[in-house]
Amino acid sequence: MEREEREERREAFVRLGRKLARLRESRGWEIYDLASRARVGYQQVYRIERGDFATAPAFDVLVKIGAALGLSPNDLAEEVGLWKDEGQGGVLSAFFAALEEYVTSQPEGRRAELLQFLTCWLRVERERAQTLAS
Repeated sequence: MEREEREERREAFVRLGRKLARLRESRGWEIYDLASRARVGYQQVYRIERGDFATAPAFDVLVKIGAALGLSPNDLAEEVGLWKDEGQGGVLSAFFAALEEYVTSQPEGRRAELLQFLTCWLRVERERAQTLAS
């Protein structure tokens, strides 16, 4: 990724962090409240809201925080411009919207299993992408 594109992506994550902070504050929640609801460390929430990170935050962490605030993974991906580089944004957006619809239609136990699988899958794919970029 070129320097300009990296900076553009970083700015998108900073904007997303500000949006997450506004949503949290509109609910009257402290950072600790959101972290507890999202089941992530409060430091992660703090860094994301402040745009304080050397690399983009893990998408699975953003998904958990977004879900606690009522945002879908698709909403988050669009907010940070994840579809922008693909040229097939409508296809990916539709795919994730369908995936979200399927997961949320499942019974709670099955939903938890699917979300755990997707979280692991995202982590593996992120590591693979980092390896390929090196």
